[in-house]
Amino acid sequence: MTEIVGILNITPDSFSDGGKFFSRSESIKQAHNLINSGATILDIGAESTRPRTANDKSISPEEEWERLKESLPEIIALAKKQNVKISIDTRNAKTVRKIIAENLQIGWINDVSAGDDIELIKLVAKTKFEYVIMHNLGIPANPSITISENENIFTIVHNYLAAKIALCEKKGIHKDKIIIDPGIGFGKTAEQSLELIKNITNFKSLGCRILVGHSRKSFFNLFTDKEFSQRDIETYVTSVFLANNGVEYLRVHDVEGNIRALKIAKGLF
Repeated sequence: MTEIVGILNITPDSFSDGGKFFSRSESIKQAHNLINSGATILDIGAESTRPRTANDKSISPEEEWERLKESLPEIIALAKKQNVKISIDTRNAKTVRKIIAENLQIGWINDVSAGDDIELIKLVAKTKFEYVIMHNLGIPANPSITISENENIFTIVHNYLAAKIALCEKKGIHKDKIIIDPGIGFGKTAEQSLELIKNITNFKSLGCRILVGHSRKSFFNLFTDKEFSQRDIETYVTSVFLANNGVEYLRVHDVEGNIRALKIAKGLF
């Protein structure tokens, strides 16, 4: 069964909704909205991983934690009442260490760097957290750096994820706790991202559950010139395709719309 992961960006600069939920009150309000719309997982991030220019700088783990701690306890309490899991979108061991020290009851760590910080992997191995690892060529993404079009995109991403799975297992994370993400839009051309989606079932051979974050992404430039915030129709259609091909988790902005799309698809196919 496909589950919907609702995106909650506590950031001023995310590509689709930067700044909308940056304040404590707005982030808690949006958490309510996502849960009431049917999300079974909330993925909360305090650092934007959007493509950046050379002058942009990533935030420090300390600033990331300052953003998270404002609303995280209340959101966790809200989610617990509704039997919704909390995922923290972070690539920093220091942030995970804070979560553990504060005894915050979350379910996932969503690491878009796939363990660049080896200490993060070691920390997760000591917990019951599930661990999402995503293919990338560097975080934040650099739009000028992509996999060569002469390479087999599936082979590159498959082998990368296989190596990361092996590393996680070596450090003590059981395979049944690992979720893989092909990293749509991260180090890939629009055509390569589309190719990964069209062949998503090939990743089943890795033996892990799959998460896809396709919502409003730049590869939809192949089909529309609408602004990022207006790409939900394209997202719905892609969600139906991915669900019909056995993807376990879809990470999206518009939870209600995607659930409605999946319901009608289930009745038709």
